[in-house]
Formats: sequence, structure tokens, C-alpha cells
Amino acid sequence: MRPKDFLLEECRNVRRTLRDVLRHDYAAGSSRDFYNEFCERLDFLQFLLAPVDPDDVSALHTFAEEVSLLSTLVHHIERSHAGEFPWSFTEYLQQTATPLCKEDLARTEGEPILRVYAEGGLDSYQINLENDLSVLNIGRRIFTIVFPRTLKHHVLLHAIFGHEIGHAAWTIPKHRAELRDKVIEPLRIAGPLNSTSQATNWLRSSSAPAAIEELRNQYGDPSYTEIVRNQLDSWFQEFMCDLFGLVSFGPSFLAAHQTLLLALDPTGHRWGPYHLPISAGRRCSGTPANICGGTNLHQRSPTVI
Repeated sequence: MRPKDFLLEECRNVRRTLRDVLRHDYAAGSSRDFYNEFCERLDFLQFLLAPVDPDDVSALHTFAEEVSLLSTLVHHIERSHAGEFPWSFTEYLQQTATPLCKEDLARTEGEPILRVYAEGGLDSYQINLENDLSVLNIGRRIFTIVFPRTLKHHVLLHAIFGHEIGHAAWTIPKHRAELRDKVIEPLRIAGPLNSTSQATNWLRSSSAPAAIEELRNQYGDPSYTEIVRNQLDSWFQEFMCDLFGLVSFGPSFLAAHQTLLLALDPTGHRWGPYHLPISAGRRCSGTPANICGGTNLHQRSPTVI
């Protein structure tokens, strides 16, 4: 079977899987809306794929990515069975996040479709906004809310989703410029993290906390404490998302934030490409320490143990 034939067959497999999955009781969002949106995309994908030259490897590679993405989204539905989640909370979360996830890319764009599913691991809390597909016509964007399956009864911890709402907002171009100008840039004005050189000096300082010095000695490589621009940008995006959490959920966010972060890193001092030491909050531009944890729970650095 040649690649093109295989991809056409996989389109049929995805459609069969979708029909099979939606026979069951899935209460997270509208199954009918999801099914209709998915079928429209599959129809369009097959329409575009049918006339492609079997030797056009570039086009086939693109279509392979699209088919794989659709297959992944269908698989997620299988982990969104009714009764698995605190639905009253997800309804509130949907009302809060949906306006942020609608981009108004076209007059005909409909409301985003919400799906909720379970995942393993303490760092599973996520809100994933679907990226633009390269060839498919998106009528209604799909975003997923992910809960750690084992924490479904710990509703107070779900306040951490306020942080994830910040990440969802950041993915929308129309919000990003305003967030950068009104939130992130003011945070950069003063303090030891307002430039890559000052952030590097802060981590290398002889007056750094003992736990920071211990980590420096543990890893040894000077590049571990050399902060680059992309890294610092990610850190300040985490600060912004923590502020989203505080505004969205108030004091309950602070408790969830501290509980989850310290569970993942009891030292409170590890850092990596996407997050900075929790202790940075104590010196960060006058921002209260307990809202400057600066971590994206689903993008932890491999250095976090």
C-alpha cells in the first residue's frame, strides 16, 4: 500500500472510530457539534487528498500530519466519559475560557467546541487551544480541558486552571499584544529579572539562597545558569498566567498553586527553559511571592525531578 492509499484508508479509519466512540455516553460538550465539525474536516481532507500525485512527498507529508491530528483528537474523546469530572466546575471554566478562545478569523466562525478528558500525572492540568491547521477549513475551533484523573475529587486544586486560561489567552494574536504591553512589560521594568544578564547574575550571585547554590553545584555546567532571551520571555509569560489565576479564582488559586508546585518540586528552587525558581517571586519587581511561582505545569523542564 503506497503512502497516499494508506492516508485515504486512515481517513476512513478515523471516521469509523469517531462513530464508534460517540455511541457511548460522553457529556463533555456537544457530541453532535463535535461530530459534525469533524465530518466536515474529514470530507474536506479527503477531497484535497484524492487528486494529489502519489509521488508528491511534500504534500503527502502535510496530509499525514493532518490525519494524525484528527486521529489524536478522536482518541481524546475516549477519555471524556460522563461522570469522570466535576461538571459544574467545567461549565464555569467553559464560560470563562470560551470568549478568549474565539478569534473571529471569519464572519462564519462559530463558538469553539469544548472537550474535557482525563490524563495521568500531577502536571496534567491543561487548556489546549487547537492550532491553525495548514489545509483544513476550520468552522469551529476545538479546545480541550485536561484534568488529572486521580484528582477529580480535589475540586479546590482545579483553581490552577486560572493559570491555564492565561496560556489560552496568549495563543490568541488579538490578545497577545495587549497582554505584552499592559502586563508583561510592566513586570519587566525593575528587579533582578528585567534582562537576561541580570537574571543570569541573580542565579550566579554569591548571595543566592543555599538551595540555588546547591543546584549550581549539582549541575556544574555554566550554561545551566545562563539565561537566554526565549527562556526569560517564557518566565514572564508564566508570571502573567499566575496573575490570570489570581484574578480568575482569587485566594483559592494561591492555595492550589502552592500545593501543586511544591508537590512537583519540594525544594521550590529548580528552574528550566519554561519556568523559574519559585523563590524568584520574592525578588520579582515587587510582585508578591506567592503569585510569582512562574510555572507552566504541562511544560516542565526535564531538570525538574
